Amino acid sequence: MTLTLELPSELEQYLLQKAKEQGVSIEAMTLRLLTNSIPKQQPAKLQSKKPRVFGQYQGTITMSADFDEPLPDAFWLGEL
Repeated sequence: MTLTLELPSELEQYLLQKAKEQGVSIEAMTLRLLTNSIPKQQPAKLQSKKPRVFGQYQGTITMSADFDEPLPDAFWLGEL
């Protein structure tokens, strides 16, 4: 993405000085500063605020009557 900003001259001078000190372009310095100022997000799994409720889905899943029956030979031979 391209972003065009009108910066105050003091800020531009600050960015130019920092970029020169670190041997990078002003664009790279600005991107680095922006990236470091934004907090990193946690994976969605860790952000969950809802507590898990044991048994909340009880009775919603059923198993077929032949669940414990042996699988047919065709299953093991990859023919199903």
